[in-house]
Amino acid sequence: MTNISSPSLDNIVVAIPCYNSQSTIGETIENTLEQTYGDFQIVVYDDGSTDASPDIVKSFEDRDSRVTLHRNEVNRGRPQARNALLGLASDGFIAWQDADDLWHPSKIAKQVSFYEEMYQKYGYDKIALVSSLDRRKPREGTDDDYYLSKILNQGYYGALHPPLEYDMNFVCSSKYMSFPFYLQSTFARASHFIEAGGFDNDIPWYEDLVMGMKLLGTGTKIFGLKSDVPLAYYFSGAPRLKPEIIISCLKRIYKNNAEALSECGIDIEYDLTLRKLTLLFLGMIRKREFSVALDVLAQDSSFVLKHSELEALLISNLGLLQKAINLAASIENETHSKAAPMLTSA
Repeated sequence: MTNISSPSLDNIVVAIPCYNSQSTIGETIENTLEQTYGDFQIVVYDDGSTDASPDIVKSFEDRDSRVTLHRNEVNRGRPQARNALLGLASDGFIAWQDADDLWHPSKIAKQVSFYEEMYQKYGYDKIALVSSLDRRKPREGTDDDYYLSKILNQGYYGALHPPLEYDMNFVCSSKYMSFPFYLQSTFARASHFIEAGGFDNDIPWYEDLVMGMKLLGTGTKIFGLKSDVPLAYYFSGAPRLKPEIIISCLKRIYKNNAEALSECGIDIEYDLTLRKLTLLFLGMIRKREFSVALDVLAQDSSFVLKHSELEALLISNLGLLQKAINLAASIENETHSKAAPMLTSA
């Protein structure tokens, strides 16, 4: 191992974009403050919330000097909020967190240690880390927790572990589906994200994939910290964006990265179809947008049937679609039955 001095890690920013998150933001901040490695700042960027989110964050700011609230009066979207946080972090190290997710108490401590280890090993400062993550069921009490818990089978939940190192071929493969580049499990200098061009305002969905590609494209090495205990906890939910926006984002991602993907020998049509049949289809199922989900399956059917892996996935998704439709109808009938007035005889 090379004996070189590690870069200063005394400027760590936990960056949290927030929008109408009053039911979770308090728990997220409290959880972050309980990290065993306490030398960091929490910067919350509230993107025009209309609920009590800013007041909750302000209450933490008043009692702990590590918490700072920045607020935009008008909602401009998550990419803009993330870019604003990059600017606020300056050249510090940034650890992204979502306003509705949690971390293991040792998350930052283990990432700091692993960063120093990788820096000593490679003598290279352009490093981004991503650590093991626990994908969890939707929070109880949310509108879709029962439905999603039934639709997303047990294999969907649990510990996910990254590869030792990411490259474009891994990102554009079925293996990536088993551990995407989840931003809330990452740790890197903010300047690396900025050098990569920041977050695209015209891609408000799946920015994790986009940023992973961008970082690799600028020479940043992405290392996976595989640990026995997942260091980040991601609570599944239904996408908030409209189906047409999600579809547009996915197409734009491949259009913007077509040259880089082709240079790596990646079959763009195959990879885009795989992504549609997994992430896009599942997103529509989670939103209960069944007609859109069916369209996703039908759009590339002729291409899918030429590839056994895609054909097997298509058949599996057809079964999942039928299950989702039946469950949604059952829930709706049950809801109507409970809401119906009791009839009594005169």
